[in-house]
Amino acid sequence: TLSVNIPASILATAPATIPLWYFNDSTGLWKQEGSALKTGDTYIGTVSHFTFWNCDDPFEYVKIKARIVNNAGLPVAVTKVMITAANGSNAYDYTDNNGYVDGFVPKNEVLVFKVLNTCNQPAYSSNIGPFNVLTDLGNITITQNTTTVYGTAVSCTNAAVTDGYVQVTLNGSVGFAGIINGNFSYTFLNCNNSTTAQLLAVDNNTLKQGYNVTVNLAGNNVNAGA
Repeated sequence: TLSVNIPASILATAPATIPLWYFNDSTGLWKQEGSALKTGDTYIGTVSHFTFWNCDDPFEYVKIKARIVNNAGLPVAVTKVMITAANGSNAYDYTDNNGYVDGFVPKNEVLVFKVLNTCNQPAYSSNIGPFNVLTDLGNITITQNTTTVYGTAVSCTNAAVTDGYVQVTLNGSVGFAGIINGNFSYTFLNCNNSTTAQLLAVDNNTLKQGYNVTVNLAGNNVNAGA
């Protein structure tokens, strides 16, 4: 007899029965065999042999993708995106330097798509789906105020850095802006109304980096200079 505790966070929505799976060492795959019955806060089932066993309720998934931008169309980097399913379960990921995010979601379900600011509060929320094929949601515009820090990165000889990045530290969180032809730009949701950010430029060609530079965040567009 196999007993598996049900996490408190999903106890209320956990189904009355759930398939049992064991890991097949020969094929390297999980195989379904039997089921377990919900008894209080535990699933209990009978198994016929000893190996790695698991309780899983399988779902079909489909991939979606989106790009998070501000009112000016600039990508919002390193921003948390959360998807919530009808049963209350959720998953999250962060946008990349160009505002893109993608991942797998339950197939044929209506979902809630949220973009969270650095205070973990919704800056955007909308129902999406259902989906049964790969779907590109396109640009999702955040109306909450954003801050853009931009500038140039130069070498010790004052030449433009052609291959590198700028590390941006804000309230303990770190993001990265790619350097293109010596220029960089980084847009983020500044919910804490932070007054400063730290920038660190890195030159991949010379394997050198500068010193941390503190930039005052006055206004929505901040020129950090060189």
